Amino acid sequence: MNHPDNRSSLHSQPLTRLAVAGWSLLAVLLLAAVIFVRQAEAVALPAPLQATSATAIEDEGEEEGEWEGEEGEEEESEEEGEDEELGGVGPLFLPPECLLHTADAHVDASAGHGMVRLTIHYTSYTPTDVTIDYWLKGSKGSLQLGQTKRHFGRQGTLHEDAHVSDRAMSKVLAARTFVVELGIPATPSSCAKYSTQRLTTKHGGGGHATWSRPR
Repeated sequence: MNHPDNRSSLHSQPLTRLAVAGWSLLAVLLLAAVIFVRQAEAVALPAPLQATSATAIEDEGEEEGEWEGEEGEEEESEEEGEDEELGGVGPLFLPPECLLHTADAHVDASAGHGMVRLTIHYTSYTPTDVTIDYWLKGSKGSLQLGQTKRHFGRQGTLHEDAHVSDRAMSKVLAARTFVVELGIPATPSSCAKYSTQRLTTKHGGGGHATWSRPR
């Protein structure tokens, strides 16, 4: 009686299971590799977007800087317009309620002497006390030069000297405008627009210059 030989089938079953397990492991590894590559691509994508955002912010900053420059130019133009409006020809004439009749101011600066001199030629309807305040505006900034109180007669000339440092003198010589404000007590507030002068006409150069109202 012959018995079937089961040894070959017993050996083939473990090999088949091992092959299936190997293919399954390979499939899992391939799937994991695909997922890893896709995740890496997803992480890498935002980098260009971030760079674009930074560029956009820089562009916005440049635009803001340009607008700021234009606003500065507008403000300067407005000041020049005011200078032209208040800077007429000849001495400044005031109405009778302002007590002063005429006031003609100019400024001289001498770097060699370190001195700035304000001169005002005036006439008045009646003698009065006047507070004089003057300052400058220019490319190197503004500078307050002095404030004093004087008594004006019927007519006369006022001289007011200010001694300044070398650093202050550099601002003086770079001045674009001198503002001279004459405060007269017991006068209407409307007199302020008449008694404030802007000296925008500049002559000279180097270490000496003068400023006056337009002629």
